[in-house]
Amino acid sequence: MINKLFKFLIIILVLEIFLGYLIYLKNSTLLTGHYLSSTIKVINKVVNVFENQKNNKSENKLNNKNKLNNDTESLRQSNQLSTLIVEEAVLKSNQKKCKNSLNKNQHIKFSSINSFRRQFDFQTDIDFLNSYDEKKDYLIVILGNSETFGSYQDFEARLHTQLQYKLRKKFQSEKIFVVNLAMPGGMISDHLRELLVFSLFYNPDLAIFYTGGNEIYLDEKYKEITNKISIKKEIFASFDFYQNELLLPNNISYCLNNKYLTKSNFNMDSPLLDVENHINSHFENINKTLTKKSTEFIFYIQPISLKPPSINGVTYEIKNLNKIIELKIQNKNFTNLNTLEVREELDFVDLVHTRDTNKVSQVILEDIVNKYQNKILKKFLNEAN
Repeated sequence: MINKLFKFLIIILVLEIFLGYLIYLKNSTLLTGHYLSSTIKVINKVVNVFENQKNNKSENKLNNKNKLNNDTESLRQSNQLSTLIVEEAVLKSNQKKCKNSLNKNQHIKFSSINSFRRQFDFQTDIDFLNSYDEKKDYLIVILGNSETFGSYQDFEARLHTQLQYKLRKKFQSEKIFVVNLAMPGGMISDHLRELLVFSLFYNPDLAIFYTGGNEIYLDEKYKEITNKISIKKEIFASFDFYQNELLLPNNISYCLNNKYLTKSNFNMDSPLLDVENHINSHFENINKTLTKKSTEFIFYIQPISLKPPSINGVTYEIKNLNKIIELKIQNKNFTNLNTLEVREELDFVDLVHTRDTNKVSQVILEDIVNKYQNKILKKFLNEAN
């Protein structure tokens, strides 16, 4: 067995020498000057074949990966382009839908922002929300009650919309905005607080107070409060006339002493019960605060009907009515519209509400032009330069 194996190896060796000489010797000596084993060379060739296949696979894999990345990037860019096209189409669609609404009156509420006794809301148009620029535009804010809010008026012809239209026409400019901050039930004691809350977000150039109708019922409001609640006298003036916003419930009223305004001492110890004192006090607070803030303002007592109020055809007297109609305050910013002829020209629904605001807005327009025309033009001129 060993002899056969030995003979086999001898044959292989002879074959190796023969092949090396006949096939590879010439090439080997030319390249290296040395004899190169043909077996080793064959093995190297076989190895090279496998390595080339492996390298080709790796290269193909890398090419495929690069192609995939390129395809992915192309797809991403294509998706971005598609998204932009869709967004532009949606924007154009929305602009088309909003075209007829941009300059119409809107009632806007911010549910997460609250003033003292209500959700923060106001009336304006969408153009104000989209394009108002504090440095370039002139902003007017109107504050008041349900008459100022426009309760019985055409939604598109309320006081602020009429005034904005007339001012823009007068000054030939779209840079004037009038925002309505009034609320039904509003009283003079509300308005400064409402303005200060609004001023946290927008800085008005001019504030217009158009109010006074609810003060006719001032006595009833105070009696309603004191029948249910007791209030510290020193801070009473800073609170409004609604039960859920006052301080102390009935069940501890027996603990209070004479320093507190209670039902028992209400009538004899409350100077604010006098409507003239009430209006004067709050006007002075408005004047002092806004002068300090350098905010221009005009204060109007709203027109009140000449026709006496009646129930079931029976005329009744309201104690504060004549006091408010005849009220005068010696201040350039104060005007009682009941002393002007405009009251006689209005179409009243009831004692304090009218059906249109065209005539009132004209009076306010003329007042603004007389008092603030130069300041409005100066702001526009500064921006033009």
